[in-house]
This record gives sequence, C-alpha cells and structure tokens, in this order.
Amino acid sequence: MSMTSQKTRSNAQKSVKSLIQTGNWSKTFPAKIETETKSCVFVKKLLTVSISNITYLRSMFPEEAYADRSMDGLPLKILMEKNKCKEAATLASWLIGAFDALERRYLKELLFIIYMDPACPEKVYEMYTFKFTYPGGQVACQMLQGENKKEVQTMHPDDVYKSTQNLLRSIIELTQSLRPLPSSAHLSMKLTYYEDVTPEDYEPAGFGPADHGEVQLLPGSLHLCAGEVSTGHHTVKLKVHAMQVEENRDQSSIVTNTFSASESDSDPRLAKVGKSGDFVPPSTSSPSISCTCQNTTPDPLMLECLHCSKQQHAACYRLTELARLPAVHCCVDCSKEGQGDRVCTDTRLVKMASKPAVVLTCIFRRVLVSLLVRECVGEGFLVEKFGLSWDISVGVLTKLEKDGTILRSGTGDFRVDKRSLEMVAVPKYLGVRRVETRNLESILEKTREMDIGE
Repeated sequence: MSMTSQKTRSNAQKSVKSLIQTGNWSKTFPAKIETETKSCVFVKKLLTVSISNITYLRSMFPEEAYADRSMDGLPLKILMEKNKCKEAATLASWLIGAFDALERRYLKELLFIIYMDPACPEKVYEMYTFKFTYPGGQVACQMLQGENKKEVQTMHPDDVYKSTQNLLRSIIELTQSLRPLPSSAHLSMKLTYYEDVTPEDYEPAGFGPADHGEVQLLPGSLHLCAGEVSTGHHTVKLKVHAMQVEENRDQSSIVTNTFSASESDSDPRLAKVGKSGDFVPPSTSSPSISCTCQNTTPDPLMLECLHCSKQQHAACYRLTELARLPAVHCCVDCSKEGQGDRVCTDTRLVKMASKPAVVLTCIFRRVLVSLLVRECVGEGFLVEKFGLSWDISVGVLTKLEKDGTILRSGTGDFRVDKRSLEMVAVPKYLGVRRVETRNLESILEKTREMDIGE
C-alpha cells in the first residue's frame, strides 16, 4: 500500500480578512502597510486627512477646496492638491515639503499654528502638534495623548484600523467644540528635525530657516490630547492647544464649515521651519495615565492633572464632552494629598475612591461613553478596548442588556439603543444629560476626489 501525505487546512487556519480588507479603507489609505515604504505612504495620508479635517471644521477654507472621503461610515474631508483656493493650495504644498523630511526620517515634529497678529507670530491662538518617531528605522504617526509609549512592536492591521478611526473621530469631536476662529486668523507651519541625522543645510521645498521663538499660549487655553496610531514602522502623536470652549454655545453652530471668502486672512507667506531645538512646544513630555479605574488604555477625551501632570479618563470623572472640561483639573490622588487645599474635578469620586467597587464603576462609565459613538457592541470590543477579562466583559454586557441600553441582535452582538443610552443610562450613571448634536453626516459635505503624497 502506498501512502501520500497531504496538507489540509482546518477552519481555524483559514485566513480571516482584517477590517482594512473588508471596509472601504483602501479608498483613502493604502491597503497594505507591512513595509516601511508602504507605512510611510500611510502616514502621509493620515497627516493629510488629519490636517484637512482640522482646517475644514475650523472653517479655514471654502467648501470647494475639499474632496470627500469616508472611512466605513465616518465622513471625512481631504484638501485637493490642485486647488483653486490659493491659501489651501499653499497648505497642500507645505505638506508635500513635510513629506520629504518624513521620507528621509528627519522629521521630528510638525506644528500647525494659528495666530492673530502677524507682528507677533509667537503668540499662538491654536496649535496642533504632530510628533513622529522611527523605532528601528520605522515610522509611527500619533496625535499626542500624553501616554509614555513603550517600544513599538509589530501591529495587527485591525489595531491600525481602530486607532486611525479613533484618532480621526477625536479630531472631529475636539474641533467642533472649540470657539470659532476670529476673522483675523493667520496660518503657519513649522517643522523640527532630529539634529543627529539631519544635515545642517537641509530645508524641504516651501520652508526656510526660522528664528527661535518661545510659544506663548493665550490665557484660558486648554491642552487637549487626541489620539495615536502606530504601524510598527512609524508612530504619530498629536496634542491640541486651543482656546477654552464656550460652555453655553449651541453645538449645531460649530460643526459646519462656515467659511466666508471675505473673512479669510490666511497668509501663505508665513510658512517657516526650524531645526530641532529652535522651537519648543509648551509641553514636550508625555504624561502617563494614572486613573481611578486602574486602566492605562487612553480614551478620546482625557484630562491632565495640574498637580501631578498625569492623565485621567474624562468619563471616570463624569465628563463626556469637550465643552464641559474644566480649565484646571485635579485628580483624586492629588486632591487627597492636598488635604482640603485642592478640589477634585469630581468630588463624588473622591468619596467613592476608598471602595473596591469604584474600579468597575469607572470602567462602566467609560463603556457608556464609548457606546455614544458606536452602533453595536460585543464581548470582543470590551476585551480589546478596555483590557477586561472575558467574564467581566460578559457581566458588563449583561447589565447593559438588563438596563435596556443594548439589545441582542441576530448576529450574536448587541445593538446600542441610543435613546435609552443618552436619556437614561448616561444621566443615571454619570449624572449628566447628553446634549443633542448633529449627525456627522451633516457636518461633512461632498466634493471631488483627490490623492496627495503618493
């Protein structure tokens, strides 16, 4: 009898498509990012989309300066490279110049700055800082979240997908809650380099040497953390410094592009670039997360304690919207250390902190806030998002289902009942009422397509 060995593939071994492969990711970002070159293309796209949506939601350029994009239900805008709007075309050229520094692994930071007085550009009204690192010769792009990061390891495509979507969603949530820009706003972009690898005479197209200038943020500015994306080749971080929001402002008047040609004072001549060390952001350190929930996974909305400079999840302190963030935040631990001299942002949380159940209480608050931007949820989401055990994840879902916050669907997951969540669960467990905001679809309009940086 003769025998021939044959290879067979079990169901467990069959390839499972990632989120990048199943959605419309490839219409905006490269389908593969496993090599350094492809990762660099992805970071260029991410930077372009991020700045495009910042400028769109801050009403810097007219509607026709943008093209439509979408990331699986998340509407996005992207600046067109060949742009009829002169100022928008100049910004697109700045980005191409920055891409050259990125490709050479010279680029350390990209600072997108908004200021009011051309005679005093160091007095910053608003600033978006993108920081780049190249672990092991690879690239990462993140919006600064204030978390000390470990060495970047190989990332699963689903991790890149989720962190990218979270970062872009954070940009939309943050910018739509800021004060409208004054009509006298000017734009500037600065680059800083890694001095040990960057030639002394290097300047990318569109940039020139800039004098050292200390940044001066206006009184009342908030330091906001947005998100992070890491490919295993590149890491990008973003921190936002902006004027404090108007608490009583109607959200619906903020989220649209209200650009008026007569109000544009953007000056394309103000693009400058500085060597590493010529420009020092207000805070160059990345504070770690130390929160009552004992979980170090960042949320889109974070707080930073004035006293210990560590971060806490806004949801743990019963804060769900950027408009409600305090100008000065004090965490539970620092409030206790102050012995009455420091008032905690959530005084109730100080009283609860001594009880073991406070950890799950805070996690449950964060889960509720995360559901505000989700249509469905399952055990896997809670395990990945919050690092919960499977048993605890099941317990949380059981409670949510019992409360009517989620409804079991035929696919095995749960559908989020938005009305029950916003009108019952959030007020009950966080003590705040959800202000109705416009759907993201109404924020971002349609124009033509555009590709940049390929």
